[in-house]
Amino acid sequence: MCPFGGDVSRRGARVIFGYEIERYVLKLGKQNETLTKNDFITNKIMIVFVLAFAMSIALMLVNRGLDNVDTFVGTYYTVYIFGFAGVAGTLLGIVKEIVDRRQGRDLSHKLVTGHGIAVCSAIVAISAFLILFGGYSSSIRLLYIAIPALAVLYLFYMIYQREFSVLTTLGVLLSLYFWRFAQFYKGSVRFLAAQCILLVLCVLVSALLFFLKKDDGVLKLGKKKFRLLDADAEYGASFLYVALFAVILLAAFFVPNVAMIYLAFTTLAVVFIMAVYYAVRMM
Repeated sequence: MCPFGGDVSRRGARVIFGYEIERYVLKLGKQNETLTKNDFITNKIMIVFVLAFAMSIALMLVNRGLDNVDTFVGTYYTVYIFGFAGVAGTLLGIVKEIVDRRQGRDLSHKLVTGHGIAVCSAIVAISAFLILFGGYSSSIRLLYIAIPALAVLYLFYMIYQREFSVLTTLGVLLSLYFWRFAQFYKGSVRFLAAQCILLVLCVLVSALLFFLKKDDGVLKLGKKKFRLLDADAEYGASFLYVALFAVILLAAFFVPNVAMIYLAFTTLAVVFIMAVYYAVRMM
């Protein structure tokens, strides 16, 4: 029995019960917020993969149209139209992004954004002009791999840490380079220029990681600060993987043309090991 009377005891019970309800409501709200965020990420990933699938089907139709004498001219000019439409879409996406940011609109939960429109349109434009001016047969074979690869890279960007996304993109670019470019231009001026550019890119990525490590993932440009990586980014592993990519690039100087395909597979193996490492780290 409470020494101060039953009313006080009941009031205390109501206070405790109300506190527990409040805690439960807050917990439920955080769970709902997490579910909403996960649904948003899932929807964005599904949209990207649907677009990649649709573009793969379009590439098949374009390839068939260009291989047929009766449909070659119509298909050729259709690809031209898609190329210029992609350029227009890229410009419109950039304008929309600038307007949205100046008006202070919250784009964090928008499925359709200006930068999304610009990126998708730019991919269409680049693919179209690559088909028109880069040899349609070899270009379409390249795009058959590049388009799904971009979708997978976006998946990695949404669910993995940011440094992993950057390194994976670099690794995929190197593997495509070895597969389509290096084996045909080994020893030429184009090859030497591409090798130097890619090696400089590895150095720049390493330098960027070094400066970001000093400020816990924040890049300082004058008085402005940009958070590019998470505070718990794995810098040691990142430096190791960039060094491995540089070693593979150096090895390309000493292997014959036909061996470039093995360098492409080696690069993808490094990316796979990196994916396993980060997957285990996220558990």
